[in-house]
Amino acid sequence: MSGAPRDRVAVVGCGAVSELCHLPALLPRIGRDGIWLVDPSTERRDALAKRFGRARQTFGSVAEVGDGVGAAIVAVPNDLHASVATELLAAGVHVLCEKPLATSLADAEALVARRPDGVVLAVAHVRRFFPAARFLQELLRTEHLGKPLRFDLEEGSPHGWSSASAYWLDRRRAGGGVLMDIGSHVLDLVRFWLGALEVEGYADDAHGGVEANCRVALRAGGVPGSVELSRTRTLRGTIRLECERGIIEAATAHSAEIRIEPSGGSARSVLVEPDSTGADGGYRFAFGAQLDDFLRAVHGAGEPEVRGEDALPVVAAIERCYGVREPLPEPWVTDTLR
Repeated sequence: MSGAPRDRVAVVGCGAVSELCHLPALLPRIGRDGIWLVDPSTERRDALAKRFGRARQTFGSVAEVGDGVGAAIVAVPNDLHASVATELLAAGVHVLCEKPLATSLADAEALVARRPDGVVLAVAHVRRFFPAARFLQELLRTEHLGKPLRFDLEEGSPHGWSSASAYWLDRRRAGGGVLMDIGSHVLDLVRFWLGALEVEGYADDAHGGVEANCRVALRAGGVPGSVELSRTRTLRGTIRLECERGIIEAATAHSAEIRIEPSGGSARSVLVEPDSTGADGGYRFAFGAQLDDFLRAVHGAGEPEVRGEDALPVVAAIERCYGVREPLPEPWVTDTLR
């Protein structure tokens, strides 16, 4: 496949994230003739082919694609990320893999180690491409309000993602619940903003299944903080950073706005690149920017923003959380069971 045109991209997995995010970003960049759809479900791939104006070049498996593509987006269920990406990389296909890179650190490390020289492995930690995320990183790098002293991050809402299947309710297939899903995004952001992650404690409500709520105590770049995630409750949706000379607060998604509150001064909100936002909160912009970054790397113009090895610390932190798991206090459950 290494000799295939680099502007032919296989979308492997025709679920919701491909339909709502990856394909709308791909279409204006490479055109419908450059998009190949791969999914074991004939119904799903044919539905997407019809919706995006491509009636041919649909396949049931990666093996059927042959040498037709030079790059691929892997958007299959979590437990298949490592095996599908490994098969593509071995064939010389450049890969943009959805997060998490794998459901275990061992599988993620093996995938990274097997990447052939000259073949791109990028990971879709798409929130790094929000303008506010990059602006916050610059504020922290330049110590706009001094060094960060502590942080707390909350993100949650009743689950409403239009999944094409219920695999995310299966711990074996999804690898976990809200921590594996949203946590992959926010832990990557925390590391992007502050530095190396060190998990100090973790609690969730999994009860042997997939967790809908969790809390993580950790340090990032030596800065103490906490992360709270929920699929059942509406939470603040921001990271708050207490710094030496004030507070910075930024949304973890869906916003280009950052609030800056200097000690003893007036708080102000900064709207970063307002043209990047839209009805979807800027996700279309971010997925487009992520794809541009991947395609530049595919064409030899530098490394992608998030390489395979860059995603390993997030997988490691999630695995560490599950390894030290404690039950989240739920008196409405535990008191009833006594």
